[in-house]
Amino acid sequence: MRTRQTAIGALAALIAASLFVAMTASAQAAKRKPVKGIDVSRFQGHIGWNQVGKSKIRFAYVAASRGYGRDCTVVADECGRDPFFDRNYRKAKEAGLRVGAYHRAFAAGPDRGDAKLDARREANRFIAVVGKVRRNDLRPALDVEYPFRRLEEATLRVWIRTWVNRVENDPRLANPTSMQTSVTVRFAWRSRSCARSMRRRVR
Repeated sequence: MRTRQTAIGALAALIAASLFVAMTASAQAAKRKPVKGIDVSRFQGHIGWNQVGKSKIRFAYVAASRGYGRDCTVVADECGRDPFFDRNYRKAKEAGLRVGAYHRAFAAGPDRGDAKLDARREANRFIAVVGKVRRNDLRPALDVEYPFRRLEEATLRVWIRTWVNRVENDPRLANPTSMQTSVTVRFAWRSRSCARSMRRRVR
């Protein structure tokens, strides 16, 4: 009987300890403040990175490219390589921020074959601009926004997967620490429910 009571007491103590650890971890997570960051491109012009570094901003995503050339449906003459990328990347690092590169997608179709071809062209442009991922860089990001040219949702998913696979499989963009590449996909949609749906299905 005493052995059984001892075992029950030990089990109760273990459960209590586990609950304490879980509650402590939850409380610590609740205390964590979100880390603030910004994304910038040619449209912001020359940025005062020293001022940014003195603020509460801790990271920056810098536009490397838009589309693959003169294929943008928004501000068509501002496609391809972002002329401010090198400066923004360098200055943001000098200001003490963690930096990542992103690509603004201008996905086109209409069928799966056309979508894959277009995605590879845009991925190749991004890779050519970025060159490589350096130590402490944030992982590459894909900015997916409306409008999409002649693309149904299923074909857009094919486009995104093709772009992501092309970038993730390029050894030049592998993280120097893990020797692997992963891509963040950001959706900016007029419909939030559509964006949530795409997040679930694109993976």
